[in-house]
Amino acid sequence: MVPDHWQLKDCMVVAYLTKCNFMLSDEEFKNYHKCEQENWDHLYDELIRQPCIYNYTSDDGGDPDHKSIMKNIPLAGRLYHFSKKSYKMVPELDDFARKYTGKRYICMN
Repeated sequence: MVPDHWQLKDCMVVAYLTKCNFMLSDEEFKNYHKCEQENWDHLYDELIRQPCIYNYTSDDGGDPDHKSIMKNIPLAGRLYHFSKKSYKMVPELDDFARKYTGKRYICMN
């Protein structure tokens, strides 16, 4: 889940930051993101304090249904967009979605 005041671009910044962090060297990361780093840190800190569903699937070979689950659960959007099949495949999703209906979220699996 992300804070209510976040827009889609805020979600994209955090998702991009977490992926780029591993693709760039430390020096490249510092130079490229120098002017934005403070804001990105703030967005990420807000994100990690939000409610979330932990460990519902993984692409590390531990979950044979990972590809199927990820086809049904989009990477970003609003909770009411989950398909009926998603609720069957991820049992925790029903309670979570009911509690946070209409809230924006990011899937950062």
